[in-house]
Amino acid sequence: MPTYFKLTTVMVTLIFAFMLSNELITSRQAGWNNVSGVITFTVLMLVMPAIWWITRTRDRQRSRDLAMFAEQQGLDFSEKSNPGLLVGMGKFSLFMGRIGDRTYNVLQGVSGTETLRIFDYYRCHGRAWRKLTVLWMESPELRLPQFVLTPEGRLDRIMAKLGFQDIDFEESEAFSREYVLQGKDEPAIRDFFDMKTLDFFSQREGVYVEGNENTFIYLECVKREKLQAGRFIKVAELRDFMAAGYEVYSALKKGAPTS
Repeated sequence: MPTYFKLTTVMVTLIFAFMLSNELITSRQAGWNNVSGVITFTVLMLVMPAIWWITRTRDRQRSRDLAMFAEQQGLDFSEKSNPGLLVGMGKFSLFMGRIGDRTYNVLQGVSGTETLRIFDYYRCHGRAWRKLTVLWMESPELRLPQFVLTPEGRLDRIMAKLGFQDIDFEESEAFSREYVLQGKDEPAIRDFFDMKTLDFFSQREGVYVEGNENTFIYLECVKREKLQAGRFIKVAELRDFMAAGYEVYSALKKGAPTS
C-alpha cells in the first residue's frame, strides 16, 4: 500500500478519534441524549482501520503470490522498486511529471541481451489512485522511434479534428480506427510501422505500448478509459500477460531497421 494511503488512514482515524472524544463529552454534558451520534462515530472509527487492514492484508498476499510466481519462472523479485528501473522510467510519457506515484512488486529476468521487468504501478490520477501492471522489455535488438500507441476513444477523435496529433495510415484503416499513434518524429514512426506491424496491432484489441530507443512498455487496456481506471494483472493471468508482451517484442523487433 502506498505511503499516501497509510498517512491518510492514520490522519482520518485521528480526526475521528478527536471528534468522538468531543461527542462523548458533549453527550455526557447533555445527559447522554445524543447516543446515536456516539454510535455513528464509533462505527466509523472501527471501519477505517478495518479497511486499512483488509487492503494491507490483500497487498501482502499479492506480494507473496508474485514472489512465488517469480521463483517458478526463474525471475528475481523485489517488493520495492530498483534504481535502474526508476532512472529508465523518465523516457516514457506514462511516468513523466507524476508526483506521488509508486512502483513496487518488481519481477525481473535477463535472458541473453533481453531484460524483462513486470511491476505494479500505483498511478495518481487527480484525487484517485489507479492500479496498473506494466511489462517492460529492454534489448539492443530494439531500435525504436519514440512513440505512444493507445486505444482510440471518442474524445481522441474529437481531439484529432481539433488538430492534435494522431498518425493515421491510409493503407490500414483498421489500425487507424482502433489506435491513436503519437510521437516526436512522424517520418521515422511512419517508416517503422510497416504493414506487418500495423496488421499485428490491428488484430489485437486495446493494447497500450510506448517505445523509445531500445525499450518498450506494454499494458493491457481494452479501451483507453480503462487505462484511467486500471487494474493489476491477476497472478493467474501473468503467464498470458508475459506471452502477449513477448509477441509485442517480436513484432517490434521485426520492425526494427537492419542498419
